[in-house]
Amino acid sequence: MKPKLAIVIAFLVAVGVILYVALGKKPSDPTPDRPRPIAGSGGGPTAPADPGGPIVELPFEYSTEKKDWLEHILDPSEGRDFDPPEPSPSAASPKHAAEDSKHAAEEERFHNDWAQLCRYKAENAALHRPAGPRVVFMGDSITEFWKLAHPDFFGESYIDRGISGQTTAQMLVRFRQDVIALKPAVVHILGGTNDIAGNGGPTTAEVIKNNIASMVDLATANEIRVVLGSVPPAGMFPWRPSVQDAGQHIVEMNEWLRRFARERNLIYVDYHEPLADERDAMKQTFSNDGVHPNRDGYSVMEPLARHAIDQALASAAAQGAKGTTSKPSSKPPKGKDKETITH
Repeated sequence: MKPKLAIVIAFLVAVGVILYVALGKKPSDPTPDRPRPIAGSGGGPTAPADPGGPIVELPFEYSTEKKDWLEHILDPSEGRDFDPPEPSPSAASPKHAAEDSKHAAEEERFHNDWAQLCRYKAENAALHRPAGPRVVFMGDSITEFWKLAHPDFFGESYIDRGISGQTTAQMLVRFRQDVIALKPAVVHILGGTNDIAGNGGPTTAEVIKNNIASMVDLATANEIRVVLGSVPPAGMFPWRPSVQDAGQHIVEMNEWLRRFARERNLIYVDYHEPLADERDAMKQTFSNDGVHPNRDGYSVMEPLARHAIDQALASAAAQGAKGTTSKPSSKPPKGKDKETITH
């Protein structure tokens, strides 16, 4: 009897499978044709409509709280006698409710656009210059806040594509759309602060160097001249005080950046020396939080940036006249690549 029972069970199972295939019912995947959302990180103008729907693009704007904080950061008269803003009390008032909604939206973006690919999507599409901007500034908050501090420094020729909080890994992911697709003559790369601060988790100097080298490779392959900025000084990170020897890590990274720029025929601009004090921290006159330059700090940086960019543009023009382009070296310069940055 047992063999006959096994045959009957096998037959019933086979019939069930045939019916499932014929009727197209797949309980494990009720919506097989719906595209899955792509996960990523925040601050950009995107938010998911539903778990299986398209990404909805929202216009980017700073919250009132963030605007106030940014003014504290940028105003030299503020000094360092202020505290970061506290989170808004939940449902304390319509204003607070609106702010809470924005915070929730930002958190949602963080989980759905890791590299913030949508942050500048609308602005990139709106560019009217046929040949693209002359220079794109790629970076983190130090680059993003630069435009807020001195908007006249930027315009059709200088385009700011900095995003607060980003590591070089995130910059690398969006490098093609926020730099290469804009077809600039020069890219100004300024990053590494948030890597050293541990924004992306524990990392090594080698990882940071590889990310920067990859951005340079992409730029050079697309005939874009590179201005490589030094990491500005910082003695500590207010949002990550556990990071040890921040100033020394920055000095060592800048030593590598200088060598790398020389070996790869890039223009290196040293922001560290004029902004740093004797402890390799940011001079108090140039920063209100010890990390981000205030307006006076950016005033120190701007002539250095202009000079470096002019050199890069002149080099690009000379290369164009000769009908040749420089090729990147196959290997980055050697250094303490295995050193772990501790937090």
